[in-house]
Amino acid sequence: MLMIRESQKLSLQPCARPASLRHTASAIVMLRSLLRFVVEALDRMKTWQSSDTRKTAHILSNSLCQSDFVVSFLVLQKVCAILLPTTRLLQTAGIDLLQV
Repeated sequence: MLMIRESQKLSLQPCARPASLRHTASAIVMLRSLLRFVVEALDRMKTWQSSDTRKTAHILSNSLCQSDFVVSFLVLQKVCAILLPTTRLLQTAGIDLLQV
C-alpha cells in the first residue's frame, strides 16, 4: 500500500494538450449563444452560386435544426456549464490537490 506523508505535496502540471481542447467546456457554453447566428449564416449560404456550398450548407443546417441534436446539445451545454468552474480549477498551474 502506498502511503503519502502529510508533508508531501501532490502537484500537477497543466495537461500537455492543445489550448483548443483545454477550454472545450467554455467553448460549448459560448457556442450555445452563437448557434442561432451559425444557422442564419448557413441559411444565407444556401443561396450561393456554388452547388457544393449550397449542398453542404443545407446538410449542416438541417442537422443543426433536428430535435435530437438540439436536445443533446442543450444537455451537453448544461453539463459543461456546471463543470466549468471545476475544470478551470483543475487546470490551474501548480495546483496542490491536497489543499483543494
